[in-house]
Amino acid sequence: MSVTPIGYILGALSLLIFVQWPSYLTAWAIIVSAFQAASVMNLGGAFPIGITPYFFVVTLIVLRFIPQWLSGRIGFANDDQALPMIRCLILLTAWGIISAFVLPHVFAGLDVDTPRQRMDPLYTEPLRWTMSNVAQAGYLLLNCLFLIYAVSSRNAQAELHRNINAFLITGLIVALFGAYQFIAHLFGLPFPTSFLNSNTAWEQLMDQTIAGGWRISATFNEPSSAGMFFSMWTAFTLFLATDRLHGNLWYSILLVIGLSMLVLTTSTTGYVAGGVLLILFVWKELSQVLLKGKISPRSFGILAIAAVAIALATMLLPHFHTILEDILFKKQDTISGRDRTATSIRAIYITAQTWGLGVGLGSNRPSGMVFYIMSNLGVAGLMLFGLMFYQTRLWVKRTGDGEVCHNYSHSIAVAAGWAFSFQLVAMAISGADISSPHIWIAWVLVLTACECNERDRRLLADAVEAEHEKRALRFSSGVGLPRRVTAVGR
Repeated sequence: MSVTPIGYILGALSLLIFVQWPSYLTAWAIIVSAFQAASVMNLGGAFPIGITPYFFVVTLIVLRFIPQWLSGRIGFANDDQALPMIRCLILLTAWGIISAFVLPHVFAGLDVDTPRQRMDPLYTEPLRWTMSNVAQAGYLLLNCLFLIYAVSSRNAQAELHRNINAFLITGLIVALFGAYQFIAHLFGLPFPTSFLNSNTAWEQLMDQTIAGGWRISATFNEPSSAGMFFSMWTAFTLFLATDRLHGNLWYSILLVIGLSMLVLTTSTTGYVAGGVLLILFVWKELSQVLLKGKISPRSFGILAIAAVAIALATMLLPHFHTILEDILFKKQDTISGRDRTATSIRAIYITAQTWGLGVGLGSNRPSGMVFYIMSNLGVAGLMLFGLMFYQTRLWVKRTGDGEVCHNYSHSIAVAAGWAFSFQLVAMAISGADISSPHIWIAWVLVLTACECNERDRRLLADAVEAEHEKRALRFSSGVGLPRRVTAVGR
């Protein structure tokens, strides 16, 4: 076991926060997720494992969660809106752990895409139980407990504000390193590759070029991962910037930064997800024109700013039209594109050959999260994951109902919901597994915002009920009618 240089810094800070400011652990886990290609410590041996900063902090969170849960200080009421989604999450986690330890033995010998190998060139081997199954089961359990811990926080409003600020800081950290990486490539400056990309269990693709231009990976292990992150972060800042009640100049600046970095990653995944985001947003605004006969001046201004930001970022890349052609229109004709498509097709065959059960969590590594879930967790896993998304969508939709639909938590729920959706879109294109931190972080943001909205709704209901009781007392005493109650949480 060896502690990395970045591990000494982030590990020490994590332990300090764990001891002195435990309420900030969730926000800290979000911030350190920026260093996704780093590790706090590397475990050697036949199966090397790198403990990433995110999972190091989540482990500390679990150490706090378990005693609080056992003592009854953390839990959910029977009428809590989070319960349907939490139940599906617990079932998915239980099935993932069982499948990781049972199914590789049941279907041993079946050809699978080796989890520890790259998707290109294509490499398969007979299925057998490995430590990859144990690792993925552990990651799923940690993510499950992390999400439950975050949603069950008693001080939901403070937790929501901390998490939002932490997520915005995370994007700024990645953008800062990405901008410096771009400058370092242009002027031959040193870049701290070994410091940021210290996880020995992952292959680091830091110096990729396309059509004569450098690709930006920032603090991630490859440009595709950076593109996925910025597509999600851009969706979040876009919907905050265009929010009628809570949007401001700061969110617009962050949107420009996110779009610029997304362009510089030259990631097929990021470009497709970002393009879908802008198309859907424009369609949403056009539908408002058809319904109301006018477009929001704020939205129009934000779209103009976004267009300028994209145009300026493309000017930094030589032969951008060639880059666009290579990563979008010729991608499927490349060896990498064909190999990744082949892994998806094989995932369908694996699902069929296992009668829809899958080969166990951590056994097969196709391109695309849907194919990953289907081939590893089977039809049951895919249905549970889809049901979790459906329950989350219903809860976000509920935040727009009633008298508390214009509060801050509703705006955050909508923005985080879009960010979560586009992280799913990006991972459906090229994501390899469901242990990636940022899908769970986006989920935490959505659910904590919904929980805050739900508590505002309860406060409003309690206030209305109390006012009705006062009114009844005043009528009985002949005092008269009280003034109209105002909404709580606006």
